[in-house]
Amino acid sequence: MNTSTLDWSCKHTWKRSAKNTAWCLLGCSIGDFGTILFFQLTKIPFPVLGIMILAIANGLITSIILETNKNTISCFRYNDISNS
Repeated sequence: MNTSTLDWSCKHTWKRSAKNTAWCLLGCSIGDFGTILFFQLTKIPFPVLGIMILAIANGLITSIILETNKNTISCFRYNDISNS
């Protein structure tokens, strides 16, 4: 994309970007904190570095799943496949 065609003052783009970022942060937080909480509650002896690596991986996976489901649901609403 050429920067001369990019409109930095487009409010629609910034709102969409903010929503996408919020969904991404929500997914990452659920995965990260869920993993850490799981290991704290179960008291499984596991190295801290291993828990942090698992937390990062789970955060990314949760974020991707949340984004994918959000897009799939909005696609269903847009196409109104329930009447098909």
